[in-house]
Amino acid sequence: MKIVSIGNQTRAYSNAIYVSIDKSKYKYIQINLYVFKLLTDKEFNSDELGLGSVQRQYLNLNIGDEIDNFVWHEELPYSLPTPSISFQISITKKSKLEITMDTLTKLIHKTLDKIFIYKNQIFVIDFVGTSIYLKVDKYIKIDDKYTKLYYINSETTNFVFDNQSSKYLIIEESVNEISPLSKILEPDFSFEQIGVGGLDGSFLEDFRRTFATRLLPASVIREMGISNVKGLLLYGVPGCGKTRLARALSELIGAGATKVVNGPECLDRYVGSSEQKIRDLFKDAEDDYKQNGDKAKLHVIIFDEIDAICKSRGSNPGSLTDSVVNQLLTKIDGVESVPNVFIIGMTNIPEVIDKALTRPGRLELKLEVGLPDYDGRIQILNIHTKKLKESGRLTEDFDVLEIANETSNYTGAELESVVKNAVSLAILDNNSDNLQITQDNFLEAIKKVIPNFGIPNNLLNKMIINKSLFYDFSKQYQDDIITYFKDTETNLSRRYFCIDQSFECSLSDAANIAINSGVAHIRYICAKQFLHIHGDQSKASEINKILLEANKAPQSIIIIDRIDKICEFIANGRSVSSIITHTLSTWITTNDLNTNNKMVFIITNTESSFLTDYINIDFYTDK
Repeated sequence: MKIVSIGNQTRAYSNAIYVSIDKSKYKYIQINLYVFKLLTDKEFNSDELGLGSVQRQYLNLNIGDEIDNFVWHEELPYSLPTPSISFQISITKKSKLEITMDTLTKLIHKTLDKIFIYKNQIFVIDFVGTSIYLKVDKYIKIDDKYTKLYYINSETTNFVFDNQSSKYLIIEESVNEISPLSKILEPDFSFEQIGVGGLDGSFLEDFRRTFATRLLPASVIREMGISNVKGLLLYGVPGCGKTRLARALSELIGAGATKVVNGPECLDRYVGSSEQKIRDLFKDAEDDYKQNGDKAKLHVIIFDEIDAICKSRGSNPGSLTDSVVNQLLTKIDGVESVPNVFIIGMTNIPEVIDKALTRPGRLELKLEVGLPDYDGRIQILNIHTKKLKESGRLTEDFDVLEIANETSNYTGAELESVVKNAVSLAILDNNSDNLQITQDNFLEAIKKVIPNFGIPNNLLNKMIINKSLFYDFSKQYQDDIITYFKDTETNLSRRYFCIDQSFECSLSDAANIAINSGVAHIRYICAKQFLHIHGDQSKASEINKILLEANKAPQSIIIIDRIDKICEFIANGRSVSSIITHTLSTWITTNDLNTNNKMVFIITNTESSFLTDYINIDFYTDK
């Protein structure tokens, strides 16, 4: 095909390629990475492609060139509308042109609707006789493995304009903002930008993938025969920011109205009242959808402590929660459910939630908000010290990296408490208008805030007699543990290491190994912790609770100090608590196939026969 001029500027404003009438069966043409709409005109011959000067420029073509690297399309190629696009905008004339944001947006929607886009592509539109040039800077892509083609949708695509390169073009009003949900698809987005730290990486990728469809118009969703995710369940240990995250998510999703309700508040002793409270939560969204249809705002309902109202049905006969679960399920995806509702449930005990609530089509996305890692703690500390930095209240010796390193087992709430305690200590040291918070204030505050999840390094250090390992095999244990945690191919979720020596030395080596392993979550279990608990069943339940919490961490080390004492083993009388022994034996020796998390048990013991006879492990081997 031969490249020719389109002949006049009016045709250029169509941003299409012109062909002869005998090519009317073709609707689109793809040249290199660019897809163009085709228009026919009798002025063009069968072997000619009519391109405007702008098109020839970015395609690097000249009039008279012959090309054969193109593809005809009789139908619209599979593609998706972009949620937002950023243009570099300019004009060629040397006189001032003023245009409002609304006028420019409407003009683009009218002129470029259903036009395909690609990076660095240039479009030209007409505004009262002046040509405005729009160069594609960047645009939001939706996670879809079937296409790389995107187009402008006049109903849903947002625009951002950069006119800095043109001093003669003045755009009135503020620059359009990309919708918050669109922003999270940007490669450099971080939850830290919205005040939530420690949740990037795989958590952010899961969120992006799941909510990508929210960027599409309802008509496209119906056309593809899919539906948006209707809800998610946030679970994890207390204090890790589930509530803060839920509120941030409601903003990112673009919610028009958000309701926050505590689970127990939905329960009422009067017959039918609990179910009515659930129906009332959905009423505003239902009325909005009936009135506005697809243009209705998204309504977010946040259930804190959702386990209070959504326990597994049948687990407590006669309980009110069974009917509440039924009512909630009906509202989420029943016959009369509406699509403009998004549910966020939060719980510390996801295992008690009714399974029907978390199946696909309901709260199908389950995200664990666990302990923040090193980088996450830096983010959280930066969030909570941001105002102190901006106001000049932090001294030059402030080192967030050192603080993050010393708070390996701290939740987000506990890190916030560290900052508050540091400020309080600074006030006590120097109660003046020129208040300064020093690094020593933060390090002292860490000692004041004891983490509930794991034990802090300073307590582990108290168990260590000296920094050297006492026993030769302890060094081998330490190397094996580090190798195990680094091994991504292993299918083992449990390993154990035993030290049968004098009390002081064995505990010292166990603490040394745990610290040197570099693992964030370390728990210490000894007989003294259970002196206030009466009954073997209660003690076993407490041990199980501790280990369940530890198992929520990707990597954890459990120091079980004098396991024979914990199990109430008496050698002479061959007496032992069977239920405590069974609980510990099951945790130590059973490989958990339902998780990728890894646990290492470092066990000290004074009676070697107890381990082989009751826990079923060999003393000087590990599993």
